[in-house]
Amino acid sequence: MSQGDETMVNSLFSCQRCGRSNSSLRVAVFPYVFSAVIRTFERAWTGIYCRRCRVIKMTKAKLISALLGWWGIRGGITRTLGVMREPAEGEVSAEFNAPYLRELGAFLLEGGSSSEARHAWEASLELQPDPALERLLDLLPTMGFPDRVIQTEAEDLQSEKARHEEQVAVKG
Repeated sequence: MSQGDETMVNSLFSCQRCGRSNSSLRVAVFPYVFSAVIRTFERAWTGIYCRRCRVIKMTKAKLISALLGWWGIRGGITRTLGVMREPAEGEVSAEFNAPYLRELGAFLLEGGSSSEARHAWEASLELQPDPALERLLDLLPTMGFPDRVIQTEAEDLQSEKARHEEQVAVKG
């Protein structure tokens, strides 16, 4: 892998704000509104952030909305209230985060952090069931099991899953 490719991969698995790389990373959306008397604009920031930075980013979105959103004659107040009701960590979609967390877990495991990988995979399973990932978690050791053996099992399970998906595609 070239230096540029490695940098790109690392940026996919680190917080865009602080650079942390851990199991709290999520793809999140932070909606905000601002108004110019007769018109209200809805915008959003999107990115990969750790838990701490998601709270900071959503707080900024709520502050912008509280200060500048309610001014609009048509929809300013209701849209601002909508932003204020957003979760403290922004919108965290299961559709995007379940597969992201599976890949994040593999990245963390490759980096030698089996506990962080476990947390990422458990979070993925909370969002979307995946029998292959459940089997992989069963293989993860609680103590002293070599990471390389786990990586080999993970690669085998990924290959098995890819073969299964190809078979389903051919039948469908």
